[in-house]
Amino acid sequence: MTTSVSNMSNPNTPLAYLTDIAEHRNDVLVNGTIKAGEVGNREERVLNIRQFLDIETLVGSFAQQKMAEDKFAAVECLLIELTEVKVEGLLDWYRVANKGATPEEALGSALADTYGDDVMAQAIVRASIKKKAKIGAPLEAVKDAMIACWNAEGRTTNEVLQWLERDKPSSDKDLFDYGIAKLLTGADTVHKHVAEVLLDHFEGEYVRFFVALVRAEKKETADESVMKACWDWLRSKHPDYAVEHEAFRTLMDPSPEGNKWAEAEDHLFGWPTKDEKKEIYEELTSGPVSGN
Repeated sequence: MTTSVSNMSNPNTPLAYLTDIAEHRNDVLVNGTIKAGEVGNREERVLNIRQFLDIETLVGSFAQQKMAEDKFAAVECLLIELTEVKVEGLLDWYRVANKGATPEEALGSALADTYGDDVMAQAIVRASIKKKAKIGAPLEAVKDAMIACWNAEGRTTNEVLQWLERDKPSSDKDLFDYGIAKLLTGADTVHKHVAEVLLDHFEGEYVRFFVALVRAEKKETADESVMKACWDWLRSKHPDYAVEHEAFRTLMDPSPEGNKWAEAEDHLFGWPTKDEKKEIYEELTSGPVSGN
C-alpha cells in the first residue's frame, strides 16, 4: 500500500487506515502496543499510532542526515529533541526491524553510520558536560547504544580517545570530565575499573595519574564521582604509597629530569608543583581503604 506524507499527518485520516499503516508498513510488525486490538480506547490508539509515525519519521531522517554538512550540529539537535518516549520507540523499532543484533547495537550502528563514531562520541561528551550530574535518561540511552555498537564492532578505548581528541586537544585532567569515563569504561570489553582504564591510558605511570586527578579537581566540568572512585581505588590498591611505593618516591623527587613523560606534548603534562605534591600526599594517605 502506498501512503503519502499528507495522509499520515492528516488528523482526519480514518483510524483504521492509520492502524493498517502502523501494523504493516514496510512489512515490519511494530510493537504490540500499537495494534488496535490491544489498546483500550480510541484516544490511546491514536496516541500510540502517532508516536509510531513520529518514530518512523525520525528513523527515516537518519538517511537524510548522512548528507548534512554540519553533522555535529545535526546530532546536537537530535540529542536536544530526544525524549525518553522517543528513545524507547527507537529501541522498539530496531528490536523488530533488526535480527541478530540487540536493539541498542542496532540503534548505535544507525547513529554511527549517520553521524560518524567520532561525532557521536564528541557530542555525547559535550552534552554530558552541559548537563553535568543531571544527565537525563535519553542521553544515557544514547551512550549505552553507542557503547553496545562499539563493543560489537571490537572498538577500543584508544579509538574512543582518538575520536574525542579530534574535537580538541585534551590534557590528562580532561579525561575526568562528565561523560568521558563512561564511554571509556564502556568501550573496554574486559570491564575494568575506571581507574584501571585510565591508568592504561597513562601507560602505567602512577604519578601522571595522581597529578591528573589533582588538576581535575579544579575543573567545574569534572565528574566528582569518577574522581572519588579513582582515589579510593588507588588507596586500596597500594596502601603503602607514603613509605614504599616507587611511584610516590618518584613524585617526591625534586628533579624530574629524565622522566620520559614529564614534558610529553601528546598529553600536555607538566611536573607537579609543591602544592600539588602536598595535595596528592594528603589524598593518598587519607580516606577509606576498602581492600584489594
